[in-house]
Amino acid sequence: MFASSSPPRANDIKAFDGDAEPVLRGEELKSETRRVAPDVASNAVDERRKGLKVRAVAALQPERIFLLVHRIDFSVYFRRIEREDYAMLMALRAGKPIAAAIELAFKESSIPEFNRGGYIRHCLETWATLGWFCQPAAGRWESGKLKKERCE
Repeated sequence: MFASSSPPRANDIKAFDGDAEPVLRGEELKSETRRVAPDVASNAVDERRKGLKVRAVAALQPERIFLLVHRIDFSVYFRRIEREDYAMLMALRAGKPIAAAIELAFKESSIPEFNRGGYIRHCLETWATLGWFCQPAAGRWESGKLKKERCE
């Protein structure tokens, strides 16, 4: 990330593959000792690695995950969250008091009790930073329950 708001200049960008090696031509190719330039290497090794990765992924057992989709500044983001985050967010969305939301979130949780305070603080700080909290508009509460409308 750049500190200035102007676009990066060519000399601001560093290449990570090192200096280019000189390319061999004609007679130089007949020499006994040759080196392959890093950017001209064979794809065979890459293909074998790719096959190993595909097999490793295929061997994984499916598991239940909680994937949250949200927007910031007209861009869509995906965020993987824990079960406790999901339970707390859904309870808050349903209009539950924060204490009840926390209690529901940690029912049958594997997070040790002595770590929960820091976990909750981190969740609430993250959600507030992302702008996920809002004050319901007047008339959005009916008989103690939040109407299912979007916050503006």
